Amino acid sequence: MEESWRSRAVEVELPTGLWAAMASRAHRWGIDRGGRFQAGKGLIIVCSNSMSAGPPTALGVVWASTEGPDASAAVIRRIGWNAAASSEIETWAAVKVLAGKDWPAILEAVTGRRS
Repeated sequence: MEESWRSRAVEVELPTGLWAAMASRAHRWGIDRGGRFQAGKGLIIVCSNSMSAGPPTALGVVWASTEGPDASAAVIRRIGWNAAASSEIETWAAVKVLAGKDWPAILEAVTGRRS
């Protein structure tokens, strides 16, 4: 399948602790552990499947900055998706899974509304 990446800039500020918790969950649910995520410094990649099911395809990615004048905040700067296999909505759905109970705060930052 040929990849066709799209992305858009966003400015979603969240507590650094929330970004750290999301990255921790992504590690815990990593493709090498039967999950669908890969996490690195400042990014989380959403994959099609775990390594046990064959080579995964990257479906989405979220980039965040945790450096700057306010060390108590992280900012999601860009969201991307493989348009040949996924969508922006599916990438946000993965963010929702990783955010857990804190999803309403992210939703409000993105859309201006809760729920």
